Amino acid sequence: MRNMSKMVFRRLAFIGVLFVSFALFSPVSAAEGGFLDKIKSFFSKSEPAAVETKAEEASAPVETKSVLKQNTHSPDEPTFDFSEKKIGSDDAPIKVIIFTSLTCGHCAHFHTHMLPKIIDTYVKNGKVQVVLADFPLENRAMTGSLVAHCFEGDDYFKFMDLLFAKQSQWMMSPNLQESLSDLAQSMGMSEAKMLACATNEMALKTLSRKRNIYIMKYRIGATPTLYFQGYGKSEKVEGAPSWKDFADKIASFEKEGGKKTQKVPAETP
Repeated sequence: MRNMSKMVFRRLAFIGVLFVSFALFSPVSAAEGGFLDKIKSFFSKSEPAAVETKAEEASAPVETKSVLKQNTHSPDEPTFDFSEKKIGSDDAPIKVIIFTSLTCGHCAHFHTHMLPKIIDTYVKNGKVQVVLADFPLENRAMTGSLVAHCFEGDDYFKFMDLLFAKQSQWMMSPNLQESLSDLAQSMGMSEAKMLACATNEMALKTLSRKRNIYIMKYRIGATPTLYFQGYGKSEKVEGAPSWKDFADKIASFEKEGGKKTQKVPAETP
């Protein structure tokens, strides 16, 4: 009875997250404009983008729009990179997708303490590939994610490291514009470009669609969530696992891989 109650509760919680996600983040939702207005309200100096975004461009599938650019020649032109954020080799037999929200305290602890150890122990030797997946749970997390995706290549990972390391500093700041601007400028981004990135409607819609896809494909309902896949199987772990639990999970996948790679004895003639 207790297990059944837990299962019902989890299903209801997932339905609740799904409902809220489509109410607040869906690209066809009437609430999206209000959500963008909320983000813009963080920035006293925000201005409209120099070039309007066409409706058909905004509704393009996420998979075909990994990089978004405005057609201007300004050095402060927002350029977004929504490609998969991979750490490690594509040939790694195990893939771990880490879903996080930038204002989630447990996510920050996992990112700053566990992720470096995972990289040193499993990624550098080719056993595991890690994929960072944005799953913003509220307005400030979405704002930080938008700015992060204006960084390309290694700079994206460096800025994510910075946002998680300084989480309390910018998340609780009464002046989000000033706090994010300081962090962005430390990475070489101007305040004007940071503002353009944080308030770009096309990028907001793209990130919102990716979030909804994660909900439907992986049934993500909270952060952090880790999704392990490899050797023909997959498992989801909700919450931040301990180092032992993570290591045990990898070992279980490697054991499964060992079974699949064992040679079948030749039949006796």
